[in-house]
Amino acid sequence: MQLIAPIVHVTVFPDRALVQRRGSATLDAGTQSLVIGGLPASLDRDSVRASGSGPAGSRIERVDVAPEYHPTAPEEAITALQRAIEELQYQLQLLEARQQALHNQQTWLSNLGEHAARDLARGLAFNRLQPEDCGTFFTFAADQTRSLNEAELDLKRQQQQVERELQAKQRELAQLNGRRGPDRLAATVDLTLPEPGEFTLELSYVVPGASWTPQYDVRVDTERREVRLTYQGLVRQNTGEDWQHVALTLSTARPSVVTRVPELEPWYLHAYTPPPTPLPMAAPMEATPQPAMGRAPRVQPFASLAAAPATPAEAATTTVEQAGATVLFHARSFADVPADGSPHLITIAHDELPCVLDYVTAPALDPVAHLRATITNITERVLLPGRAHIFHGDSYMGVTKLEKIAPNEEFQLFVGVDDSIQVKRELREKEVDKGSILQSNIRRVTYTYRTEIHNYRQTPERITLRDRLPVPQHERIKVRVLDIRPQPDERTKLDLLTWEFVLQPDQERIFEMRFSVEHPTDLVVTNMP
Repeated sequence: MQLIAPIVHVTVFPDRALVQRRGSATLDAGTQSLVIGGLPASLDRDSVRASGSGPAGSRIERVDVAPEYHPTAPEEAITALQRAIEELQYQLQLLEARQQALHNQQTWLSNLGEHAARDLARGLAFNRLQPEDCGTFFTFAADQTRSLNEAELDLKRQQQQVERELQAKQRELAQLNGRRGPDRLAATVDLTLPEPGEFTLELSYVVPGASWTPQYDVRVDTERREVRLTYQGLVRQNTGEDWQHVALTLSTARPSVVTRVPELEPWYLHAYTPPPTPLPMAAPMEATPQPAMGRAPRVQPFASLAAAPATPAEAATTTVEQAGATVLFHARSFADVPADGSPHLITIAHDELPCVLDYVTAPALDPVAHLRATITNITERVLLPGRAHIFHGDSYMGVTKLEKIAPNEEFQLFVGVDDSIQVKRELREKEVDKGSILQSNIRRVTYTYRTEIHNYRQTPERITLRDRLPVPQHERIKVRVLDIRPQPDERTKLDLLTWEFVLQPDQERIFEMRFSVEHPTDLVVTNMP
């Protein structure tokens, strides 16, 4: 007996999905079979499970999965494509028929012109016709020819448009057929009922081609020193069957990781063998200049940001279930996810997270101030790795990467560049002493760098300044630090310098460092300032 059992629930894992179907039928007493057809050919046959409920004493004897063949593809998407292709092919046939009719008219007009030309020539020769009589016919023939040519061009344009649409539909159909053919699977469940009654059968199986990935929207509120984090799941599926009006659950479990443990291989160390010297090549052609990579979008002064609507609409979220080390996110409403591989967004949660805002600048690389948010995950959920879209109010600032964050863990996000913190770094001095014999041919270059940071905001702001001194990588190169004002709060062994300070509104601070680089005149030093 064929049983109609639509998909009622889908649990999506990061790399696959667990599909559950349910259907009911009124059965007689005794042993009989229920067949659920149209299952995707890619499902894991070992994962097929059957359960159900019916009259007391009912038993599920066995479950068998076998191929099922269809003369046409059962998927609605493929069927719709086939109908569209048939309609486009019919349109092409109509256009070809109209072109043939035009061709017949053009042939008739051409033959008429040849016969008329001979008759007109005789009429003029024997004075039976006047020249103006010939002009009337030629005007008629010219108008008819122009009209037929215009109609032919219009038909050709229509035909080209339909052919392009037909080719696009055929490519789409070929892609779908290559991904999932018309052959399917059917599950046969043998049941034994002690008495007649209604039996509800549930069938579940694991299928590849489905996934979900975390995604985040991070909205920064500088006045409240708070971040609104929207936790989302991006669901894609290409399993061969559409999920229509199903209960959807997103699971953090990774079944593929559970079933196998990585085995260590021996760790070998090898001696380095230099590559052979390449043969000389012809001089390369001049490269086309490439555009410089842009910086992250700049943050406009916060006072100019438009106010958020008073009562913004909220997206529906999920309920959260903790099952051991696995977290399950259950969608509150039914979902439709077609099997086309397109992304579908499920909002998991909205959270207001406390944060500390400050600025970080490294003017030796880029003279701007980056706004940094140090956020505490006060939720009981683990934030999985994913893309995070940064917003200031309704202004989109860019995208960054969020790593795995445990509950109560602090993490940092750089959320844009603020022009209200002005940073300027310049080389104020470069004095070169080329050396002499008396100076042992030592070349000395003295540098003085000056950095100015000004706070144009209306509030005090904490700022971290990062800079560096050159580090010699040769015993004959010496770097001497002559003066650093003020002294850095931190200086590493590799001469990376860090200052941390607070700038009051409209306050400016100046930092200077002076050093010299010494080396023999016969030694070429690269990467000099």
